[in-house]
Amino acid sequence: MTEGDGPQVAARGVPAIQLLAAAILVFVVFAQGISAPFQKDAEPQSAEWIVSMVRDGHWFNPRDYYGFLDRKPPLYYWLSALASKATGGRVDETRARIVSVAAATLIAMEVLAWTASEIGVAEGW
Repeated sequence: MTEGDGPQVAARGVPAIQLLAAAILVFVVFAQGISAPFQKDAEPQSAEWIVSMVRDGHWFNPRDYYGFLDRKPPLYYWLSALASKATGGRVDETRARIVSVAAATLIAMEVLAWTASEIGVAEGW
């Protein structure tokens, strides 16, 4: 078997314009309902921790409205607080969820790019 006898592999990667189009599509799909009211108990509590960082400056030990400390890893809350501070310092449903939408979009783009380069462009889509 010679070097050229292997299976034909499509060109590696996805063109940048296709990645951009896919990112816009994914962002629009994931952003549906981003401004919907908070549900149940977990979402408002997460927003309370973000408020504690933005309003009170408790970046390492945010507290909810009852005074309980946050016991979760803080990266999501730090990024959400930075997004809130960058857009006026107000915490609402959209600002509390934008980090999740952006992260989901990035993960979807990474999966698309990897699948397209390792398996095939059609399978990546």
